[in-house]
Amino acid sequence: MWHLRNTIVFTLLSFCHSLPTVAQVTVARVNTYNFYPLHLGDRWEYLDIAGFGGSVVDTVIVTADADSIVSDTTYIVKHFRSLHYGYRITHLERVDASGNVFGRFEGDISERLLHRLNDTTQSWWSSGSDYRRFDSTSLTVVFGSARVTIGVLSYSPSDTVHPTSREALCDGIGSLGWGGPEGSARYLRGAKINGVEFGIVTSVREDQLSHTAHYADLKAYPNPFNASVTIDFTTRFSETIDLAVWNLAGQRLATLASGAYPIGRHIVHWDAHGFTSGIYFIVLRTTNDQIIQRIVMLK
Repeated sequence: MWHLRNTIVFTLLSFCHSLPTVAQVTVARVNTYNFYPLHLGDRWEYLDIAGFGGSVVDTVIVTADADSIVSDTTYIVKHFRSLHYGYRITHLERVDASGNVFGRFEGDISERLLHRLNDTTQSWWSSGSDYRRFDSTSLTVVFGSARVTIGVLSYSPSDTVHPTSREALCDGIGSLGWGGPEGSARYLRGAKINGVEFGIVTSVREDQLSHTAHYADLKAYPNPFNASVTIDFTTRFSETIDLAVWNLAGQRLATLASGAYPIGRHIVHWDAHGFTSGIYFIVLRTTNDQIIQRIVMLK
């Protein structure tokens, strides 16, 4: 059986047709800012894969749409839009003079350190709910051209031996995606960076990216929460539902409700004792719909 680290690397590369060759060599990073471009108008299009040999389950469009000032700090506003599930997430990001990438979701109390672009020492840093470190610098064929890529490994605070995911940052393009456990992956199929297009970039109208009408409702409160959270959902048909908690690595952590449910309002609770602070997702699947609610645990 492969070690998880090898599994993660293989997952990321095997699904990305633009990454057929990886040379594990020492390569100089010419301009570290190019590994995480943040220009207004930049755009990335990703395909989400479910499991080894699995099918594409979603297309996620990421756009850098505006700038925003929070606590006297200027951020670029990124929007993550799902074409299949209809969710939309806003994330604020910035890169400082030292090559550190910081990010925060709307409403977050503080920012998180996402990447250290100048770090080649493999030292650890905390990124909110996980720990990260530099893995390697490689020369990789991306969209037909050889480019330098940086590998970044993420770990659970309870296990700093086996990584939960591996992300690849590419010179001039940014994130190529990530590979996770059990073959889950997100990979880049196209991008438009500072006016230059790479790979396949589709033209999608804003109204196609907006949140679609739902046949069910989902709320979670309080949010942020400390140790337990209440999930309030309403079904508009008598149907089979599945309500579960997932983490950022795409792992299903708990099943809160499943089976046939009548029309009406239903309330369940998630006891999060034993879980670390961080970002989680409540996912409600019904016969006709899927709704995703982001929740934040703060201890």
